[in-house]
Amino acid sequence: MGNIGEVYSITLEMGALLKQEITSENREKIIKQLSDLLQVRASKMIGIKAPFTAHEQEMGDKIIQLNEEISDKMTDLFNMIKSDMRSVKKRRKTNRSYVNPYGDIKSTDGMFLDSKQ
Repeated sequence: MGNIGEVYSITLEMGALLKQEITSENREKIIKQLSDLLQVRASKMIGIKAPFTAHEQEMGDKIIQLNEEISDKMTDLFNMIKSDMRSVKKRRKTNRSYVNPYGDIKSTDGMFLDSKQ
C-alpha cells in the first residue's frame, strides 16, 4: 500500500472517529486522537507524488469527498466548543455578580466635571 492508501485509511479512521457521539466527557480524548491522526496524515501526504494510477486517482477522489465530510463535522465540533466556552463565561459573570453586585457598574453619577480651564 502506497502513501495514498495510507492516507485513505487514516482519513477513514478520522471519519469513523467523528461519527461517534461526542459528549463533553469524551470530547477531549477524541480531539487528541484527531490531532494525532492529522499529524500522521500530513506526514504521509508529503510523500505523494504524481503520476497516479487509475486506482490511486479513485482513492484520491474518495479522500477529497471524505475530507469535506470531516471538515463539516470538525466545524460542528468547533461550534460546540465555542458554545460551551460562552456558557462558562456567562456562568462566571453571573457568579461574580452575585459575589459583588456593584462591581461592574461604571458611573460618573455625582461627579463634577469643570469645563473651564
